[in-house]
Amino acid sequence: MRRLGAVIVDPADIPHAGDFDDAEFEVLLYEFKANLNAYLAEWAPGAGVRTLADVIAFKREGPRPRDDVLPQDTMEKAQKKGPLTDKAYLKALKRCRELSRAKGLDA
Repeated sequence: MRRLGAVIVDPADIPHAGDFDDAEFEVLLYEFKANLNAYLAEWAPGAGVRTLADVIAFKREGPRPRDDVLPQDTMEKAQKKGPLTDKAYLKALKRCRELSRAKGLDA
């Protein structure tokens, strides 16, 4: 990368790194549910698995529980989340943006 002109900063001391892990996980849960539901609804409208709830049921009813993609408990936490307009989501997203941008890399 240096040969191509990049400036390497090592170590990269990023303020607030790790300070927003809980908010970041909250954002992940909301966005995972919303985006997976949108994808599955468009990808295979006639398929039996069209929502995150369907995926959870499929994994639960299968020959053995499978956590090879995402742990069942994480999927179930995501399923409990509401739409991307929920105050909890918007608050977590704002915190992530603030601590990772203005008070993070930009700082």
